[in-house]
This record gives sequence, C-alpha cells and structure tokens, in this order.
Amino acid sequence: MTNTYYDKFCSACGNGLIRTAVICPRCGSPVRPDYAGKPPKSKTTAVVLAVFLSFWSWLYTYQDNKVKFWVSLPLELLRWFSIFLQVIYEVSCTS
Repeated sequence: MTNTYYDKFCSACGNGLIRTAVICPRCGSPVRPDYAGKPPKSKTTAVVLAVFLSFWSWLYTYQDNKVKFWVSLPLELLRWFSIFLQVIYEVSCTS
C-alpha cells in the first residue's frame, strides 16, 4: 500500500489528481487550471482603481450638459482636495 499525496482533486468525482493533470483518469471530465502559483489580487489596488475611474465616468456623464459639468467640476475638485488634506492631517497626527 502506497501513501500518495494528491495536489488537487476532480470536481466531478473527487478522484485525487496530480498537479499536471488535464483530465480526470476516472471520469474523463476536464480539470480546472491550477491557480495556486499566482499571487492573490490586491484589494487596495481595486479600491484605488475604483476611486480614480469613477472620476472619468463622472466626466463622461456630464459630457452633454456643459453647465452641470462646469458647476460640479469645482465642487468635485474641492471634495478631492478636502480628502487629501484630511489624509495629510491624520498622517501628521499619528507621527
């Protein structure tokens, strides 16, 4: 009796599979690619992209109405500036 260590298992039948398996030898179903070697995605990167891309979608929304755009642009810039000042203040208080 051999003690075999399997890297992954078939999602259809539960058979143990080696790391390089493409199909299950027992049931023949395809094996999903192994993503264990890839680093996890950063949540911080996702949040930063969402914040900065929201500005571009906001610009696209007000593309047809120029009055709303020019009224809300300074307000949006003021909001970003106040967030920036708040972050600077919090960093200086913790140091």
